[in-house]
Amino acid sequence: MSRRKNGMAETCIEITATLPWWTGVTFAIVAYSVLHHYASLEIPTSAVPGQIGHMVIEQMGRTFAYYGQYILPSLFLVGALASIFKRRKRKGLINSVSNRKSENILRDMDWRDFELLVGEAFRMRGFSVA
Repeated sequence: MSRRKNGMAETCIEITATLPWWTGVTFAIVAYSVLHHYASLEIPTSAVPGQIGHMVIEQMGRTFAYYGQYILPSLFLVGALASIFKRRKRKGLINSVSNRKSENILRDMDWRDFELLVGEAFRMRGFSVA
């Protein structure tokens, strides 16, 4: 049974965790750069009477960019860390199975670990695993 997602933050972390770690770091740098540039633009001090609505919307965008320049990159970095830990776990499974001499190691393994083991074996042979 699948569990429900809590929101966009969890989805962002989960998607980033499925990618290689360096893409999460790259996304964090790009997101911070773009949002910081937009958040630091100068705010016009005088408003034309017909353009007040446009000015309010632009200020709201800058406010979202100001907070987003810290939140979005940190979500990407958490996803990159999760990617590192997942990769390390998969490599550890390969090493533990290849170093043991017992025939029951696959029977004693949890189904999730077995799935990770088979996926990593296919990755090592050059296949793409979804």
